[in-house]
Amino acid sequence: MPAPISSQVNVQISRLTAAVTRAGFGTPLIMGTNATFAENVREYFDIDGVADDFTAATDEYKAANAIFSQTPRPEKVKIGKRAAPVAQVQVITFSADFVADNNVDLDIDDVAVAQTPFNADHATTIANLATNIQAHASVLTAVANAVAGPHRQPLWSQRPCRMSALPKI
Repeated sequence: MPAPISSQVNVQISRLTAAVTRAGFGTPLIMGTNATFAENVREYFDIDGVADDFTAATDEYKAANAIFSQTPRPEKVKIGKRAAPVAQVQVITFSADFVADNNVDLDIDDVAVAQTPFNADHATTIANLATNIQAHASVLTAVANAVAGPHRQPLWSQRPCRMSALPKI
């Protein structure tokens, strides 16, 4: 019968983790738009403290929960306020009304928007163009301007950025 491996080899596994030596250097900072507290940054020592200020559906709570769920976990996190992202608004102005046999070809972020052919009149064609712009993945809204005038303008605003998922640290 062969001898057990423990009589041949001695294996010791140790996990060497060292704390960061500079004060505050290892403290994660979560920036978000959902904070309602007066100060710009608040410290939290556990997820229950975060739950006092944020619902479980907020990005700040989700990020803090992911951080506090790690092993080893930091002793605290900070959550700071940042301004809400502002949607970018673009206006298209045409120098003349559309007529039969006109088409509008448009790219947004290097992705083609469905070609918009002339449809009955200028106002209808602009409304169709707004619908095609609205269908683009990076566009939040697109509307045909209701202001009377010779050249109606479709408007669109880009989707604002969202906080991305934080990697484990």
